[in-house]
Amino acid sequence: MILTRQNVAFYLLERGLLSMKDLVCEGISVSEQFQRNRNFRVSRPGRGGFFVKQPEEWSEWGQRYSTLVREAACYQLARDNAHLEKLLPKFHDFSAQSHVLVVEMIEPARSMNAMHSETGEFPPALAALLGRQLAVCHVEFGKMLRFLDREHPFIGEVPWILKPDDLHDFVSDGQSAGQARLVGIMKNNRQLYEQLKALADTWQINGIIHGDMKWHNCLIHNAESNDPGEAAIRIVDWELADSGHVAWDVAGILQGYLSLWIQSMNLSAECGTVEEMAATAALPLEEMQPSIRAFWEGYVERLDVPAVVVQMLRRRSVEYAAARLLQTAFEDRQEEPLLGAYIVLLMQLSSNIMSEPEAAAEQLLGLPG
Repeated sequence: MILTRQNVAFYLLERGLLSMKDLVCEGISVSEQFQRNRNFRVSRPGRGGFFVKQPEEWSEWGQRYSTLVREAACYQLARDNAHLEKLLPKFHDFSAQSHVLVVEMIEPARSMNAMHSETGEFPPALAALLGRQLAVCHVEFGKMLRFLDREHPFIGEVPWILKPDDLHDFVSDGQSAGQARLVGIMKNNRQLYEQLKALADTWQINGIIHGDMKWHNCLIHNAESNDPGEAAIRIVDWELADSGHVAWDVAGILQGYLSLWIQSMNLSAECGTVEEMAATAALPLEEMQPSIRAFWEGYVERLDVPAVVVQMLRRRSVEYAAARLLQTAFEDRQEEPLLGAYIVLLMQLSSNIMSEPEAAAEQLLGLPG
């Protein structure tokens, strides 16, 4: 069954999630958006709504279905955990036959990405809350991983950006000219190439990770309040969840600060040097550092591990943040034929961080050793 805006409410009726009274009397509204999947937001006035997700194309169901299974598994696990059920959307239903996942729609809410971009503000209290909640996810899911049966869907894949040998430097239906250029540069930069492979060789599985951790997937609930102390954060879109290294998720947040910093620079030709471009940033990195430290400190405090483990996590998180910058650059060029100054700077910053991760941790991110 292919869901559409016209039939998704009837699908929910069939699955027992809506009643006939809901359809006739409650003024239900449906909106849709297409990204990796076909997504539907089903709203009920004064009552909780539903977020419905289904793979977009039949031809992609093999791959998309496996990611949907992982996401459904995360929500089902969270449903039975008193700590996690407050951090993830509530699980409602998953149909293996129709390949449809239904979870709670978080509203009112806006993403942390929208908040940071629109306001230019980085409240440390909010960052610390995100750090603590991410740590809770890693701790609680990590406990569960030990007791899952052998048929669980978390297969422990190494992130694709750490496997440069598997990347193709040719234009194709699935890769733009800009992406092909970026891959070619990565492969021709021997130092960067070897650094990525080294990170892949040291990849470890120490928990269940979100896999696509970024501000866009962190929703600020009660978003109408301007007080970070009254906010609640819900972590959504667990499609790329897998067993892996928890530092990969931490890195996703760290790279968000770095990429937004570069994005806020004036990248015109008049600013010739990197230093001159950095001086034009509308969002200086120094103003973000208190938020970065708050996020990190909130994370490690809730994680509650020995100092030696914290040091290892710090270094690995910074190195993975560099790899995530490359991934961001690749994803940004999805439909673009050229690279542009923003992408070049992302790649240069990534290479610099991988070459000197300790210096980057202290000087760029403001994370003391």
